[in-house]
Amino acid sequence: MDDPSPRNRLTPTSPSGALMEREDTHRLHDATLLAIEVNWASRSARITFRQHPNRKVHLTASGARSVVVPHDAPWGPSVSVNEVRQAGTAAGHGSLEIEMQSGDVIRVDAEGFIWS
Repeated sequence: MDDPSPRNRLTPTSPSGALMEREDTHRLHDATLLAIEVNWASRSARITFRQHPNRKVHLTASGARSVVVPHDAPWGPSVSVNEVRQAGTAAGHGSLEIEMQSGDVIRVDAEGFIWS
C-alpha cells in the first residue's frame, strides 16, 4: 500500500516549482532498476527498484504526462542507478530523472510522485 504521507510525496514547495527531495533519494545510487510500468488509462507510472537484496522501493507518478525510457547504453550495459534528480516545471507538475550507470536518462513528467 502506498504511503501518502508528506515525507514521501514530491510536491512543489515554492513559486519556482522546486520539489521536496525524499530524504534517502541519494541512497538509490547502485540500486537495481527492476521495472517500469505505465498505466495509460489512469495516467500513472510505477518504477520499481531493488535497493538491497531484500528491499524494493517503488516510485509512483500520478498524472503522468510523459515517460521517456531510452535504452542506448552509451557507457555500456547496466541495470544500476547512478543518480536521481528532481526538478520543478509548471505549477503542479514536476519531473524526475533517473540517470542509469549505462548513461541513459529516464525522465518522468507528472503531477505528483509518491515513494513507497
